[in-house]
Amino acid sequence: MTAGRGLLFVADPYDVLVEQGVRAWISARIRTKRELFAALQRQLHFPSYFGGNWDALNDCLHDLSWLPEHQEIVLIHDGLPFGVGPSRSRQIYLELLAGLLEADATGPSRWTIVFPNEVRNRVTPLSLAEG
Repeated sequence: MTAGRGLLFVADPYDVLVEQGVRAWISARIRTKRELFAALQRQLHFPSYFGGNWDALNDCLHDLSWLPEHQEIVLIHDGLPFGVGPSRSRQIYLELLAGLLEADATGPSRWTIVFPNEVRNRVTPLSLAEG
């Protein structure tokens, strides 16, 4: 399967092909926001001034000025980060992703956010931005 644009739920995230653009894998094994920030910073090539907090993450994900213009960015999740129970960090992260999709709807689309089908019910904020 080739990535599209927007929110995708797929049977197997490892089958998603990214032919062009930047891909970041977000593991369900991520337990802390520090681990999430480090994974995104490394894979999306954040600039050195990235502040390592939610506001800085939001700013970097909306800015992307260090990447070529119009380059597609694909976030592929193999599950949900931050463990199996309720998580404030997971909620903030999902709200941040929903904001990306909303902003993408008003301009040139750059984001594809992929989750496995089995977490669809738990991705509520993103579901609001879907379709």
